[in-house]
Amino acid sequence: MVAEIIGVGAGLLSGDIINQNAEFLSRELAALGIDLQFQSTVGDNKLRLQKCLAHALERSDLVILMGGIGPTSDDITKQTIVEGIGSSLELHEPSLEHIKQVYQRNGKTMPPECMQQAMLPKGATVFPNKQGTSPGCAVSAGAQCMLVLPENPRELAPMFLSYIYGYLAAFAPGKVAYRTLRVAGLSPLDVANKLQQYTQSSNPVLAIYPMSKDKTMLRVTGRANTKEQAENLCASVVAGIMKNIGRYVVSKGNLAQKAPLKSSGVQKAVAGGGNGGKPPKKRRWYQNILPRKGDDGREVVRKLIMLVAVVVLLGSLGYIFQYYYAADANRKLVSGLESMFSDADNYKVPAGYPKDYLKKFVPWWEINPDVAGRIEIEGTPLKYAVVQAKDNDYYLRRTFYKKNDKHGVPFIDFRVDLKKESTNTIIYGHNMTDGQIFGELINYKNLDYYKQHPIIKFDSVYREGKYKIVAIIVTSANDPQFMYHDFIQTQNNQEMNDFIKKIRERSLINTTVDVKPGDKLLTLSTCDYSFRDPVTNQRVARFVVVARKVRPFEKAKVDTDGAKMNPNPLMPDAYYKKPSKPSSSSSPSSSSQAPSSSSSSASSSHSSSTSSSTSSEDASEEESSEPSSSSSSSSSSSSSSSSSVPPSSSSSEEEQSSSSSEPPQSIPSEESSSDSSDDMDDSDDARIARTDLITVDGEELEAYDAVCAMVQNETGGTFKAEALKAQAVAIYSRMVARNGNLTSMPMRSPNSAVEKAVKAVWGETVQWNGKPIDVYFYSTSSGMTNTSKEVWGGSLNGHNQNVESPWDETSRYYGMETSISKDTVIDKIYGKLDVDLADVEEDEWFRVDSKTAAGYNDKMTVGGTKRTTGRYIRESVLGLKSAAFEWRFTDDKVIFTTYGYGHGCGMSQYGANEMAKEGYSYKEILKYYYPGSNVGK
Repeated sequence: MVAEIIGVGAGLLSGDIINQNAEFLSRELAALGIDLQFQSTVGDNKLRLQKCLAHALERSDLVILMGGIGPTSDDITKQTIVEGIGSSLELHEPSLEHIKQVYQRNGKTMPPECMQQAMLPKGATVFPNKQGTSPGCAVSAGAQCMLVLPENPRELAPMFLSYIYGYLAAFAPGKVAYRTLRVAGLSPLDVANKLQQYTQSSNPVLAIYPMSKDKTMLRVTGRANTKEQAENLCASVVAGIMKNIGRYVVSKGNLAQKAPLKSSGVQKAVAGGGNGGKPPKKRRWYQNILPRKGDDGREVVRKLIMLVAVVVLLGSLGYIFQYYYAADANRKLVSGLESMFSDADNYKVPAGYPKDYLKKFVPWWEINPDVAGRIEIEGTPLKYAVVQAKDNDYYLRRTFYKKNDKHGVPFIDFRVDLKKESTNTIIYGHNMTDGQIFGELINYKNLDYYKQHPIIKFDSVYREGKYKIVAIIVTSANDPQFMYHDFIQTQNNQEMNDFIKKIRERSLINTTVDVKPGDKLLTLSTCDYSFRDPVTNQRVARFVVVARKVRPFEKAKVDTDGAKMNPNPLMPDAYYKKPSKPSSSSSPSSSSQAPSSSSSSASSSHSSSTSSSTSSEDASEEESSEPSSSSSSSSSSSSSSSSSVPPSSSSSEEEQSSSSSEPPQSIPSEESSSDSSDDMDDSDDARIARTDLITVDGEELEAYDAVCAMVQNETGGTFKAEALKAQAVAIYSRMVARNGNLTSMPMRSPNSAVEKAVKAVWGETVQWNGKPIDVYFYSTSSGMTNTSKEVWGGSLNGHNQNVESPWDETSRYYGMETSISKDTVIDKIYGKLDVDLADVEEDEWFRVDSKTAAGYNDKMTVGGTKRTTGRYIRESVLGLKSAAFEWRFTDDKVIFTTYGYGHGCGMSQYGANEMAKEGYSYKEILKYYYPGSNVGK
């Protein structure tokens, strides 16, 4: 591939600047296998530029036009290009906005003529200029490409490294892969000396870019016949770098963190240019469908109709092609992995391979050390590598090769301990409409299919195993009565027996496989399309297969003759409340009779602590069924993370500072909340007595002792008596609403004031229509409370109105400043959001797109491109006190100012105490913060 540089502008005639840029570009292009062969300068002469450009397009594949893109009449580059290819310039709004911001930062108003810099060829790919005001762009010219870049080296080099290198990698000869590493704590000279052995290679190429006196960026580029081979070349050098200076490497990733922007309009595959407007032959077909200057009215109409038809046809064909191409590509990837796995005996055990891993996983481990095992259902297409990451988000849309793909790869819940073998190993996978990944599992709704395939084979990297299927279940991700995704490690036999009972009563098929405490379980989870949440309309249905590991000395064989369809499987309430019955293809079984609504004990329309909401990824062809990464429980009764409500797919769960930050275990609808205690009558035995045993984080305690200890932890025991009572009623209400099973509720030894307050209000609850409701509280608001919908997306009685809380503005948490180094912010954002802020201007680090009514940051944009929420940044990225935050920059730090402490929904504990000081009773406090509710026994 041949490249050529054309310098445009009188300032380049001396040759100094163009030579400096040419030296830089020659080195960068060479790493991609592109040969820079020609270089010329034309000054400000438009005619000469036209001739030079036409000649360049005859001999070079890539033409780089450098300069001539400023705001003056002498800046002729873009206009010359569009005239030569029969196109036009159009305003690129993001570039114009950037230019205005540059002037505003300097206290100036943008001169009108500077709008010319934001005028770009229609259909061009745009490269932002973070160091100046003239964006670059790429324009297709048939089989060739023209790059338009600023001439200033200070602007050209960052633009090329951040955007254009990745853009050109897709067109370079062969396959190109590259990795970048950021080094801190060593001078660039020291880095170069320590890595000298790697700088001599021509493939892969190691490039060293000094960023400051103690910071360096490294880029490793490999070229090969296949992408995998290129990646392996890079990986070998990266491994060597890590071995030499690994402790100084602060981040790794791809160089181009942001995709180039696209100018609006249809991109043209244009040819020629600069030859007096005469198009070469390869361009003539365009003239049959694209209106051109000189066409009469009828010809323009004809061409427009034809163009619309072509666009529609291409769009349809493109969608179909993409669908089948993606499916076929994933099948080939899986087939290749299986081929390697079957050939494992011919692989040598590499250095670093874990000694306790089975040897047969060597081929996969060399590709991806996250390999955790292999799952197979014999006689079916379900044969896949299985991975495990540090969270449940990473492999949602990544293949085994860690490449973005909607199929993903089956992955094990990050909380599962494979080495010690947790009680229940949970594996998640997408239900793809092309039948891949866990799409095959849906066939287990058919009794005959189960009888043919009653065994699942799962070999972890530590041990082999076969599992007999015990239960086949359609459930809801939001069913609080069946939190299967939290059942990982049992604490006692009762927990196991309870789980066995739950899976038996929910199973679509009554199997003959026995299971008992001490057995090891395997749970496969995927999405099901039987029903949606009746309130949010989100896909919450899940299809779950639970199997029991074959015991020592037991045969891996199942007598399926006795297996029968369950005529009355227990289904979640959302199943019955959906707008219409499921079709026969999506119902549990055509022969199964759905139980009546009254037979289900599951509360309706709940959001689980570990299920993933799908509001932002509601694709019809596949659905995520994984729990959120931050769910911390490793047991069905052990402590869960503070967020019990599934965030959006882009969000992790809340990191609480105390249990007062705990979001709801469930977000019922107004209807379901009022009915959530239907199984309780109004007699005394429906409430919890002081000596009754309840469960707190898996430990059984007397109810009175537990509530006292929780109130002490929430208030420090120093609140006014009425505030202590309000907190006691709130905790007791939660305990009743959750049937005496609480999680993430820290406790401290109570003082006498707390014990007295709890005793005074024992048995009283916050009520809605006379029934106890689950209530939520936190430390301090921003001056107004959030609604449950604003925080978790669901409706919860008593939490659906914003309430003024002016007392909170006197709290020490109102206006609190937190200082975080810029490097730390960069690392945390990169680690959680995969956005590298190091190459982004500070004014684009964070942007608030919308706020809640209470002033908390809601929708936000990070790095100019990544959409997220203030809640996610607060909870999962930076660990701030509140999502109501502002920020400012100093030389090396970001100062965050937060307003409040906690999620802000429900009762403000600080506000409650201040109200108590003003003489309000506990009932008045509770009814104020939970509007529409009452307090009583």
